[in-house]
Amino acid sequence: MMKIQYIRTSLCRSPVYTFGNGEQSILLVSGIHGNEINSILTNIMLSKYLKRNENKLNGRVIVIPIANFEAFKYRRRCSLIDGLDLNRCFPGREYGAPT
Repeated sequence: MMKIQYIRTSLCRSPVYTFGNGEQSILLVSGIHGNEINSILTNIMLSKYLKRNENKLNGRVIVIPIANFEAFKYRRRCSLIDGLDLNRCFPGREYGAPT
């Protein structure tokens, strides 16, 4: 059964959809840049497909359609909170900027 959780940070509250169960998993993330919407739409459409066909899965599929909701809301590449590009901040620092 599909499970919905949320990423809660100072940047956003984004949904995380989990389909299926099992030991093997795949994670699909989009929306790191708020102005690149093709991958967001693709992951939303994929989530709808997976919801209808979840019984055919042999593992878990985890989908995060919008990883940087604040940037998406304003169709910006970078966060308006600190001006940083989320794609350039991996893995991040515990006491660093929000991004």
